[in-house]
Amino acid sequence: WGGADDGQPLKEIGDEEEDDLDNNGDGMDDAIDRLQKQREALKKGGWASLEDEDEVSFLDRLMACVPFRKKKEEETIEAKGALGKVDCVLWVKVIGAKSLPAFGKYEFSNCFAEVVSRGQKFTTKVIYDTIDPTWEEKFEMAHSTTDEVQELIVRVLHKGGRRPQLMGVLVRNLNALQVGMSVPDLGKGDISYDLLDDKEEPVKGTPSADGRKHISKVKIQYGIKYQPDALLTVRILQARKLIPPHFKSIGNPFCILRYGDVALTSQGGKDRENPNWGQTMSFDVYTSETYSKMKGMKRETHITLEVWDPQLMDKDVFIGGFKLDITSIHFGTRADAKWHTMGDTTRPRRENVGKLKCFASWGANEMTTLRVHVEEGIALQQFFNFGNTANKMMAQLQRFSKEEEKDKNKKKELPIPDAYLRLSLDAKKTRKTEVKKQTLDPVWNQRFVFNLKQSEITDSMFVQCLHANPLGGDDLIGMANVDLRGLVLDGRPLNRWYRLEDPELSEVLDEREKAIAKAARREASMKAGIFPAADEDEEEDEVDEEDDLALANKMR
Repeated sequence: WGGADDGQPLKEIGDEEEDDLDNNGDGMDDAIDRLQKQREALKKGGWASLEDEDEVSFLDRLMACVPFRKKKEEETIEAKGALGKVDCVLWVKVIGAKSLPAFGKYEFSNCFAEVVSRGQKFTTKVIYDTIDPTWEEKFEMAHSTTDEVQELIVRVLHKGGRRPQLMGVLVRNLNALQVGMSVPDLGKGDISYDLLDDKEEPVKGTPSADGRKHISKVKIQYGIKYQPDALLTVRILQARKLIPPHFKSIGNPFCILRYGDVALTSQGGKDRENPNWGQTMSFDVYTSETYSKMKGMKRETHITLEVWDPQLMDKDVFIGGFKLDITSIHFGTRADAKWHTMGDTTRPRRENVGKLKCFASWGANEMTTLRVHVEEGIALQQFFNFGNTANKMMAQLQRFSKEEEKDKNKKKELPIPDAYLRLSLDAKKTRKTEVKKQTLDPVWNQRFVFNLKQSEITDSMFVQCLHANPLGGDDLIGMANVDLRGLVLDGRPLNRWYRLEDPELSEVLDEREKAIAKAARREASMKAGIFPAADEDEEEDEVDEEDDLALANKMR
């Protein structure tokens, strides 16, 4: 190919373009697009620069055989009649279809459905090579009970070629449907509707084995409801003594919460038998007043909680579950956190596979603001990057060594951190301060705002002080839990200091203090003339030796 602008002559079409023209798929379309662009460029002035008439005639003849294809314009759907103010939500669940017409030589179709209402369109996934597709997809769209024409249209189409081919249409009138009602009523089965063609006649699908043609049908559920104005919140705290079904557990169980037809999944608990989640999840529900307005819609009485064990190369394994009764929870209240026994009916003699602690609350779907002012820190520890407990312990002893205090020249200087704070309400609500370099007394003086729903307010805020390591993997200096239960809406702020602690180092120091206290008690007893019996002394010596050995190992 030669460009028309640079005056270069046309070259012969290569093998690549010939392969594209021989192909009936996307390659054909790409070749046609390139030929059209080339022809338009030559018409603007490139023909005069071409001397070989054979090349010109060849291109002209080639393009004369190619139909000019216009660009596909976006489809616009106009609503019928005058539209009113949106005051509710129309939900449609497309379940499946049956006995659809077949396209192609294999007597199957590539089926998908379009849901149209009020100028809004939603599309299901495509189910390939079938005449009885199952979608099980739910859509929600804005609706108004004051529209002049309230109509729901469901189209079933075959995906093949350049444009989808219509197989049938279903039209339902929504004028008589009241808010809170559904068709069919929830819990009373499904209804299949006949699909109609352009002439409003039933569509006859693929003949069955006996030669009869069945009418094509589509199965849907639909209804009208108000926009959710409340939240049903569940906080999953922890589980204890889980019994996985087999030894292949990888030790990161997660929870699935089911309320109605909505399912929410938690994060992993990072422990095989005693996971800790501390996660809050919410379902969109209604206030008591809104429930009373909607006819035919009742509040669910239970939330199903399930614990699953993830698998790397296989399906996730069910560990156990239970149903949380929420009938006693009134609007604006929160139930107490309790332990619930989980069972697994699929495993014999496994009525108790562990316990799970959680609580639920039902509150308004209103946003609130939690404001946090981070002021300063003092006396940060300097042995943050020693890597493990033993090194941290040695650094602690080194810091308070009297000999090192007397001889400052021999004292090993510890690094000074580049400190910053990380504030966390949960995994998704996290804030960070700026890094204050080379200081043990950082001053941040920064303000942070957490926008959250009232029912999502947690009992505590997790604060971590970290050293910004330029090589990656920031080092922990200390952590603290800020109790938020004392906060009142529009009340006075909490203003206090919080001690940063390193749990790894604290454990070693506590054991060391216990060992010193125990030795002091024994020495005091012996000075007072109280000597333990031989058996007691041997048992106590064994305990002391075990404690000393454990402490020595950690010190190493």
